[in-house]
Amino acid sequence: MISIRRSAFPLLAASILGLFASVAEGQVFTLSKQELTDYSSQNPFERFPDGRPKVPDEIIDRARALSSIGDVMLTGINIPIQIGNTTVMPGDLVVGDREGVYFIPPQFVKSVLDQADEIHIHDEWTKKKFAEGKYKSSKIYPSPSDPKLQQEYKEYFKKELEEIAKKRKAQ
Repeated sequence: MISIRRSAFPLLAASILGLFASVAEGQVFTLSKQELTDYSSQNPFERFPDGRPKVPDEIIDRARALSSIGDVMLTGINIPIQIGNTTVMPGDLVVGDREGVYFIPPQFVKSVLDQADEIHIHDEWTKKKFAEGKYKSSKIYPSPSDPKLQQEYKEYFKKELEEIAKKRKAQ
């Protein structure tokens, strides 16, 4: 898995459906309403009732005139592209969040998704055990040290993986 970190990375706007891809300088992030309210606490404009800032229409109109593709020339479709030191191939899965953009070659997608499921299950179990308040962190993290907890974890892990598989088959 190849990653471009948040700090000054070029934004790859790509359709996972494979319809198009373009590269523009920028950053992708999504903020919750609370994060947006907190982040924009110094905003001088009016606010919606839920606290989000209202951006005046004249600023939005000025922003619409800006375009990251103004001086762009199409040089190819479904060809490898270079973003910084990273080569992105046609068919790569592109996943982005506020931490960065990840390019996953198609032959590794299933493995990456399976690992993500396993990590999620592990994190859920660990969080559940912490919430019970009966165990020191060293007893359950990064993996249970007590044989009884190890068995409980294995059973939980197996059950959760089976549930995920069942949900995927139903889709």
